[in-house]
Formats: sequence, C-alpha cells, structure tokens
Amino acid sequence: MLTSVDLLETFIFLKHINLTFNELTDLRPLERLHNLRELNASNNHIAKFPVGNWPLMSVLDLSNNSITRLRQTYMPKLLVLNLNNNNIRRLTEPETGAPFFTGENFPNLHTLQLAQNKLYLFDSAPNDPSAPFTLDIRLPRLSALFLGGNSLTSLALYSIQLVPQTPTELSDDQIQVEEREPNREEIVKERDGSALGVLPELSVLNLRSNGLRDLDGLTLESVPRLQYLNLRTHLFSIILENPIYEMKDYRLEMRVTVPSLRRLDKEVYTAQENEEADLLLEQQKQE
Repeated sequence: MLTSVDLLETFIFLKHINLTFNELTDLRPLERLHNLRELNASNNHIAKFPVGNWPLMSVLDLSNNSITRLRQTYMPKLLVLNLNNNNIRRLTEPETGAPFFTGENFPNLHTLQLAQNKLYLFDSAPNDPSAPFTLDIRLPRLSALFLGGNSLTSLALYSIQLVPQTPTELSDDQIQVEEREPNREEIVKERDGSALGVLPELSVLNLRSNGLRDLDGLTLESVPRLQYLNLRTHLFSIILENPIYEMKDYRLEMRVTVPSLRRLDKEVYTAQENEEADLLLEQQKQE
C-alpha cells in the first residue's frame, strides 16, 4: 500500500488518479498537478482537505478519510465532491463564520456528498459556545445534497440579536446600568430562516438518519425547486407534534411547504395528493 504520493509530483500532465484503499495521510504533493480532472483518494487516512491549484478538476472523491475541517479553495470546474464518512463538524469558518461552499469557490458544483460526518448546529448543542448557527451552503448550481447520518436535529436558523431589557429583569444594582446598556444579547430563532443556506437549483435533498425533531428550515426560499426529499428514520412523533398525527397530513404539510416537491421518502406524490396540496396552497395565499 502507498503511504506517500511524492513520486507523482513530477507527473504534471496526469489527468486521472486513483489512490483508493491506501495508507495516505497527505495529498500536498498533488496540489501542483494543474491538469488533474479526476482524483479518487477515498479510503485513506487524509486529515486535511486539499487546496490544490486544480482549475480543471471535475470529480473529487475524498470519502472514507479522516478530514475534520474544510479549507477555503477555488475549483471552478468541480462538478462532484464526495466527502462522505469523514469527521467534518461544520461548513463555516470557526473564527469568522465565512461559508466554505459558495458560488465563488465552487461555481459549477452540482453534487455534494456529506453523509456520515459529524455535522451539527446550535439546536442540537445549545450549551456549546462554539456550535455553528448555520450550514450556510450557497451553491447556485447544486442539484443534489446528501446530509444523511449527521447530527442535524433541526434546520432552523438562529442568530444573536439585541433584545431590550425590562426593569423586572434587572436587580436594583443594575437599574442605572440599564440606562447605559438597555439591550442584552439573546440567541433567537429566525421565523422563516433556514440553516441550509440558499440553494436555488437543488432538486434532491437527503437528510436521512439525523434525528430531526422538527421541519423548521425546510422553506420555499431556501429550496424553491426541491423535488425529492428523504427524511426517513427520524423521530416522526416529535416532528409531527402528535404520535397519532396521520402520515397523510405530514406528506401534505411538506408538499404545501415546498410546492415543487414530487417525492417524499420512498413515495411519489399521487395526482390526488398534488391536487389537494395545490388547493390548500391556493387557500393559504388568499387568506
């Protein structure tokens, strides 16, 4: 098995490299191979996301490695990125909150695989001061996103806001301080926000096996063209707020929330379901 790719550094005209099932920990020697189109380095021990100068790279497979965090990079031709089965905890810079997955970094990315990582948000760890508030994925051409098997209990968006303090919230010793500092910081759930980000072309979203507790954040604004949504193996009794809530109502609710939806979990929406959802949506618009 290979433990190093140093020898490949001089092969500057390589276009396709398959390094799967080796003992590699570092891909830096490949970062100057400007002609690379496809790189499969899955099933190794790579810890750092590569930031190679790969202007022609279209398919990058780094699944089944040990990557813990991402790094800012620019891959203008990348179409498919597979990061399944790593140890990634967040999709934004921990220091600045800047997102990694943007149209500036990956303008043509259409498939992003992040299943079986350690992604989590504030909702699942409210006592963690470093917990991210959002995934903040901003990919204008992304059509398929796989997030199954993480720890995303909700896609609700939270933010820190200044909230006015009332006199009853202050002690006598704080009354005068109130005149100078009338507001306090509070973490607030945004009513119509989504921790997913903005994905105008997304048609496939897989959220299977995350332990979702609610459907917050799955909004028309964030995924206006979503057609297939996989929410299997979640806590539906909590999601639906009532253990005897009918599956029909759950399917209807999702179809009304995202009108472009055509398939939920394993089942395609029937003509009758579509008609019922469209009617309800029209009624809501008139209210």
